[in-house]
Amino acid sequence: MGAKLLSGIVSTVIGLTAVAGAGAQTIEIGTGSPGSVTPVASGSESVSYTDPDFTFLAQATDFSFGADLGSTAQTVSVNAGLPAGPGTVTIWVTETDISLGSVPQQLKFVSGFTQDLLPAGSSITETTYFDASNTAFGTTTKLATAIFNSIDTNSPGATTIVDDSGAPWSITEEYVVTLGLGTPPTVLSTISLDTTADGPIPIIPEPSTWVMMAVGFAGLGYAAYGRGRRFQAQASIA
Repeated sequence: MGAKLLSGIVSTVIGLTAVAGAGAQTIEIGTGSPGSVTPVASGSESVSYTDPDFTFLAQATDFSFGADLGSTAQTVSVNAGLPAGPGTVTIWVTETDISLGSVPQQLKFVSGFTQDLLPAGSSITETTYFDASNTAFGTTTKLATAIFNSIDTNSPGATTIVDDSGAPWSITEEYVVTLGLGTPPTVLSTISLDTTADGPIPIIPEPSTWVMMAVGFAGLGYAAYGRGRRFQAQASIA
């Protein structure tokens, strides 16, 4: 059974009118359908969760102001089993309490995968949401969605004006993973916030300090075996 290699990027570009620092954000991982997501793990800097029933490991990391994407890398292997064989699992990652200052910001979201090796018959649907009311797993504004099952698949970006002077806001990623039999896949995905100068400000950040934070489903891998209905999962985190 053949495998398909996907490559791309997941990034968020922000037009920033003031120099901002990272606040006290909260990261959560959840499972379930839209509107009925069950939180399974939470934290402020790095969160990971291994599901005992659906064979996945997810990790989300908050990058503070000045960090570079890719500066943190981990690899984790998990053995578990899908009781019913091939199927679909939905994983959510959300970050709340994000605030970049008192001036309205312009955000541009572009969704994609850095690397994705999928077995034949498998696919991943990734959707990015923005929520101005700072709701965990909020899906008020869908910014982009794409199905990844071929090489170099990316979704178009979406731009919206955000006024975070009244309240912080949240970003949410939804991953719907459909499993087929085949060779072990590797998934690598990151949501990032990059700051740029927009208008007259006293300080313009250097490109190396543009990354505000990253939130996303960090990695998910599955290895399907022909013996019975058990699966071995391998997750790569970056």
